[in-house]
Amino acid sequence: MLTKYPPSLNHIDLAGSRGRVLELLRMGQAGTRAELANFTGLSRGAISFIVSDLTQAGFLRMEPGDAAGRGRPGERLYLNPQARLVLGIEIGEARASAVIADLHAHPLRSATAATSGPGGRQAVEAAIRAAQQVMAEGAGQPLLGAGVAVPGVVDADGAVLMAPDLGWHDVPVAAPLRAALGGLPVEVANRAKAAAVGEHWSGAGRGVERMLYLSVGTGVSLGIIIGGNLYRGASLTEGELGHTTVEPDGPLCPCGNRGCLQTLASGPALLALVRQLARSAPDSRLWPLTGRRLETLTLVHVAQALRDGDPVAATAVQTVGRYLGVATANLINLLNPELVVLGGPVCREMPELGEPVRLEVRKRALGLAVDACRIVPSALAGNAPLVGSAALLLHGLLTGTVKQSVPA
Repeated sequence: MLTKYPPSLNHIDLAGSRGRVLELLRMGQAGTRAELANFTGLSRGAISFIVSDLTQAGFLRMEPGDAAGRGRPGERLYLNPQARLVLGIEIGEARASAVIADLHAHPLRSATAATSGPGGRQAVEAAIRAAQQVMAEGAGQPLLGAGVAVPGVVDADGAVLMAPDLGWHDVPVAAPLRAALGGLPVEVANRAKAAAVGEHWSGAGRGVERMLYLSVGTGVSLGIIIGGNLYRGASLTEGELGHTTVEPDGPLCPCGNRGCLQTLASGPALLALVRQLARSAPDSRLWPLTGRRLETLTLVHVAQALRDGDPVAATAVQTVGRYLGVATANLINLLNPELVVLGGPVCREMPELGEPVRLEVRKRALGLAVDACRIVPSALAGNAPLVGSAALLLHGLLTGTVKQSVPA
């Protein structure tokens, strides 16, 4: 049961000037009516009207400020982060996770549901179950809608067009979730793109205008933030970094091309390289770690061997890091970002990848571009897609790219 506000408050438009005011307060860039007027360029009267509107709707609270010289102290304005809540969902092959988050995209509670089969539609059904569970734990709280992080390429209707590594094709996501949520808005994006929004909203990229989030897992994906907004391409296929060619005659990729970055620097590529190297190194730590069964090798095994000083693991990580560094250098030359965030399961398990990436970037990218860019690990780690999915919906509401529904 969602909280009902009076009509004028329940349907308040959070985009436009209201969205700008909320964003300034959320970021701590302004705290008084005068500062809001200065940052937005709006008149004091317009700011007072917006502040009154948002305060009445519960989004803002006021506290006495410090006196500046003579006269009574001014009021300071603060965002009330639990004035409304948002649902964040991450859909994977084996399970779906859901969180209820506040207006900072900070998770308040979570739930997980296992999929009943390998298909995309079973994964969406698991997402609905997880969402219903986490919502039931906080019945009566106001909910704005849901953001969803998914694998693969997403179309404008919020469906997964294809996720070749999982065998998914034309899987509706937004429509069934919207129906399950009683018509509330649902925004869907690839996991790397959602994670990029999460890092920008409340992680390593907070306050950064131009940043990239590089996710290394089953594939290699990219989220691009330009001007503080998620960049979206003409066909929404931007960020498929794993399918850029780095070796023209390299291994065959599931996409049909040869020598894609994904075939040389993804999680499966790293594991395949480690197995190959370990077969010629009988003293490698990988043998006892896997019980002498290299077919059971995981990223956790490689990370442990790396920490133990195993040469096989070190060589494999250096090789994969160089490929990622070449791709990152090209990105830095093309886009000139302030920040590159390294994320995804592989970077999370092996933060040592960062060093060969930085070394390769320093060798290959333009000096001015390199000097302007930091390469850092994800601050949100494994939570980046979930936090990002919540932030994706919130950002869309504040900028007007996601339209609010009118409750029945």
